[in-house]
Amino acid sequence: MNIRIRRSSNDSKKLNILRSVSRFVSKLIFGWISYITIFKNPRKRAIHDLITGATTIEV
Repeated sequence: MNIRIRRSSNDSKKLNILRSVSRFVSKLIFGWISYITIFKNPRKRAIHDLITGATTIEV
């Protein structure tokens, strides 16, 4: 799909393992509710991205 998950503060840095696991767990906890926030956020970030400081970039 040519997308990558990176840090929102620096798009060139990858997420470390702790942030990756916490992102996964928060996706499990919030489920589909997390994706509703994509439409309300100007940078199109979900709750699990906001919590972990991640962003999705297209390669």
